[in-house]
Amino acid sequence: MGDARVGGSTFRAISAFPEFERVHWRDIDFSGAVMRNARFTESTIERCLFTGADLFDWRLWGSRILDTSFQRADLAGSAIGTGPYRDAGINIWARVDFDRANMSNAVASECVFLDCSFRRSKLRGVWFTHVTFDGVVFEGVLQRVKFAAQWSEGKRNPGPMRNADFRGVRFRDVDIRYRFENVVFDDTDDIPVIRDYRTVLTRALEMARASRDPRENAQVDLLEVLADHAGDYDTVLVTADFRGLGYDLHEPALVNLVKRAQGDAG
Repeated sequence: MGDARVGGSTFRAISAFPEFERVHWRDIDFSGAVMRNARFTESTIERCLFTGADLFDWRLWGSRILDTSFQRADLAGSAIGTGPYRDAGINIWARVDFDRANMSNAVASECVFLDCSFRRSKLRGVWFTHVTFDGVVFEGVLQRVKFAAQWSEGKRNPGPMRNADFRGVRFRDVDIRYRFENVVFDDTDDIPVIRDYRTVLTRALEMARASRDPRENAQVDLLEVLADHAGDYDTVLVTADFRGLGYDLHEPALVNLVKRAQGDAG
């Protein structure tokens, strides 16, 4: 127990979860602070610094985080997006820097990321569901991350993923299910970007069945499974994710089929 002054404000250490309701923090430097298990409701955090701070298990409802840096902060296990909260709506993160932050296993559902950066952030185990992205940058390894925008009853429609930059990203067990508007990826041979996934996979399966190339024909079993679960969205096909699953995988043949099918789909 004890008091500390930060940015002109006095904070007291407490043993219970720190809870903040309708606070407005502005221009405060919390760099290196330890503020675990904090709960924010209908609050605003603006132009603050949390560089290298320990913010494990933060939870926010109906809050706004604006022009703020979480560089190298630990937000593991936090509830970043929690859906609509009373009249305050959903959490909005605008012009926020998450570079090198640890966000492993965070919950990010029904929130907004506007002009945010995730360069070399640790996002393992994060599911971005029904999240609005507009003006975001990802860089580094994305592993066990899911981006899902499919509509379901009772959930908001996040719209397409807009103005997103995935150049410099290495994908490992990543699932993206959004419509893309001005979304860019590295132009690589083994990770094709697919527009209108269901249509392209259905066409690729037809081509594989009809192919006289045994390597392409061997992709039928895998394509049947993929086409059966495909939806009306855009995505990237990470062929390395299918290694060791028991299919007769030939990655160049699979990529070639998908690219030709996408050309046919127009």
